[in-house]
Amino acid sequence: LTSLARLAAAGRDPAMAFSVVRRMAAAGIPPRLRSYSPALFAYCYARDADGAAEVEADMNARAVVPEETELAALLRVNADTGRADEVYRVLHRTRTLVRQVCEATAQVVEAWFRSDAAAEAGVEKWDARKVREGVVKGGGDWHGQGWLGKGQWDVGRSEMDKNGTCQRCGEKLVCIDIDPSEAESFSKSLTELACKREVRDDFVRFQVQCLVHSLTPQVTGLLNTPSVPNYLSQK
Repeated sequence: LTSLARLAAAGRDPAMAFSVVRRMAAAGIPPRLRSYSPALFAYCYARDADGAAEVEADMNARAVVPEETELAALLRVNADTGRADEVYRVLHRTRTLVRQVCEATAQVVEAWFRSDAAAEAGVEKWDARKVREGVVKGGGDWHGQGWLGKGQWDVGRSEMDKNGTCQRCGEKLVCIDIDPSEAESFSKSLTELACKREVRDDFVRFQVQCLVHSLTPQVTGLLNTPSVPNYLSQK
């Protein structure tokens, strides 16, 4: 059936390719990513953002997670059709699932930010309180409030030096882009590492603080306290 979906996609019939996936599900055969990809790519190639969104929604309903290639296709079709809100959503989904993109995906992202649609996408007024709350809840400076401000973006590539300073703008890196779930996982990893060593009162206090303060800023702050690095460095 996956081969049939690919043939339909090759014939530029995304609806037929998607119907094959639905037939698989109806027959009790769980569709996988390779089953959805032909239909998704065919819709994206046809610049049918609504069709692509329908495929993505069906994937989500069946817990099928897209990879970078599928996300890049979704970014491109939504950018090409000027769907700023969808570009925002897919960008942050890519941030969560992919973390480091390839050159082809980077070019899609750059093309969006250089477009007129990107310059006109933002709102001119926003609630600063909600932005601050979003940053705390979302982690990694992601506020989740959509595009803020209007105007052309300054797009360029750069590198960070060993001190965490951007070679293009001169600003220094002040946070690590991890969300609360990653912070919790990081905290658990530290716990497992430390539990392999002799239990000490200072680590027990640190573990309690991690449970109480699970957000990224607090966890990274705790790691900067003298007792934690000293303890982890001991045999």
